[in-house]
Amino acid sequence: MKTIRRAALCVAFAGGLTVATHLTSAQDTALPPGGPLLPESALPDYERSLDHAGLIRGWNKASLARGEKIYQLVCHSCHGDLNLAGSIPHALRFAEGPFAHGSDPLTMYATLTRGWRLMAPQPQLVPREKYDVIHYIRETFLAGRNPSQYVPVTDAYLAGLPKGDTTGPAATKREPWREMDYGPFLIGTFELADDARRAAATKLPGNALDTITPNANLAYKGIAVRLDSGAGGISAGKAWLVFEHDTLRVAGAWTGDGFIDWEGINFNSRHVVHPRTIGDPQFETSDGPGWANPATGTFDDARVIGADGRRFGPLPRAWLRYRGLYRQGERAVISYSVGDAAVLESHDLATLAGQPVFVRTLNIGKSSRDLVLRVANAGTAAALSGPRSLALAATEPFVTLRIPASTTPLRLAVHLAKSGTDAAALNALASRAAAPRELTAFTRGSPARWTEKIETPIVRSSTQGAFSWERFTLPQSNPWRARIRPSGLDFTPDGKAALLCTWDGDVWRIDGIDTPDATAVTWRRIASGLFQPLGIKLRGGEIFVTCRDQLVVLRDLNDDGETDFYESINSDHQVTDHFHEFAMGLQTDAAGNFYYAKSARHARTALVPQHG
Repeated sequence: MKTIRRAALCVAFAGGLTVATHLTSAQDTALPPGGPLLPESALPDYERSLDHAGLIRGWNKASLARGEKIYQLVCHSCHGDLNLAGSIPHALRFAEGPFAHGSDPLTMYATLTRGWRLMAPQPQLVPREKYDVIHYIRETFLAGRNPSQYVPVTDAYLAGLPKGDTTGPAATKREPWREMDYGPFLIGTFELADDARRAAATKLPGNALDTITPNANLAYKGIAVRLDSGAGGISAGKAWLVFEHDTLRVAGAWTGDGFIDWEGINFNSRHVVHPRTIGDPQFETSDGPGWANPATGTFDDARVIGADGRRFGPLPRAWLRYRGLYRQGERAVISYSVGDAAVLESHDLATLAGQPVFVRTLNIGKSSRDLVLRVANAGTAAALSGPRSLALAATEPFVTLRIPASTTPLRLAVHLAKSGTDAAALNALASRAAAPRELTAFTRGSPARWTEKIETPIVRSSTQGAFSWERFTLPQSNPWRARIRPSGLDFTPDGKAALLCTWDGDVWRIDGIDTPDATAVTWRRIASGLFQPLGIKLRGGEIFVTCRDQLVVLRDLNDDGETDFYESINSDHQVTDHFHEFAMGLQTDAAGNFYYAKSARHARTALVPQHG
């Protein structure tokens, strides 16, 4: 009988989610249980010739300050501080307990470098950074508070350290979350912000960073789309729009030299924050239903009311329902329904006298009732192209559009620009524009975007039997600078391939895992832009992914191996702006029903029924 080995990718949870990855040689041997996680062969060459004594002698006030910043970013979520315990029960609270592996500087350095038991190695830190944070831990938590663990640094201690002639590479400021090509869209919770609202947020005290400032406009399930052309995906753009799929409204659009401030646990690892837009807001639509209830003609909000008075979660399906998102090249086409009318919506960028104009194209199917659309907040410059029988109206506090049932099906486009734009010029631009696009042409499958396949080596244990293992090197070096932080894994029924989702929104296919004695596997990126996917499951040949905003199935419409339609199977659960609201894992029962776990609000009072 042929034996198929299934790979184990080692994922370590640390307050949020971090992944221990490393390059290994084909000669690596198994590590002893309960010890270091990285073999010596996985370490950079400079680790073997470090001047440990010189690095320790360099400790001063500046290194203490640097160490504090590193601790807050890397260590705090697990290990806590003097006031609060960390989020992992087994993580040592440094001011109180004994170290499992030793608390002298060199042993602490070894723990940071190679890991130890449940402590993941920290390969992103250079030697100077590791010794900086060791200095901070010693002086803040051990000296005077946990003296039995404070090992004095004496001349004799320094003389006994391994000898070397290098201090390793200099620390470099890298922002991989900003460098990554996420693709043309990225789903997340985004706050639409201007200078005043950003300034108000910076004045909040440290224990109130997640406080919602007055007049905040949050897209809790926001589909952010890049609208200008160019390489690099959404993070490299200059003009963006965000569509909120709980309310089916365009929450706003903005331009500038940066997409968002990247404040968030899945981006720069900060806790108790959420990302805000930067740059120049062009228009916004305040939180609330994007379309009137066709049954009543009103916008009376029927969402869940949270403990803080805000509204969360989708509107009733009979009123509004998000269906999914098509990708066609760099274009995103959003599919949803209003009552019994099917709607496709997409967005383009035009210019008027050098200023941006955002074009919202809608293809609306047959409706049995009149429809009313909230276009944007009152004061936004707006012009309509499409049926001459329709007209925009200023219905405070919004610009609205009434669409009689008798006019459906129809195609229309709304041209939106910043308040103060010349109305006559904008109307002229809309009147001479081409007929609104037929969007169904973009729903039949897109040419492949990620054609490159990446090969990485396999390392196998030297032992056989029940405890043998295979280690697959992650494709950290890839054309899109994509961060590979595995969060979910499943296998095809024949055992020939695996599907892996990552915290940063990707799904990858891994081929070749069943080939006997193979030295490598092949990776291919098949989806991107998802909202913190943390679970994946194959059911009946279909790929389902648990995301923070929805359960989605990945549809390849033209059999080229890539996802063309991100179909929303269910988006019923509530999402708030809180950083810790993970939707984790994905399992099915014998009937094919899905199960996953929904996180709480990190020891804070629940706002909505589904917190925890």
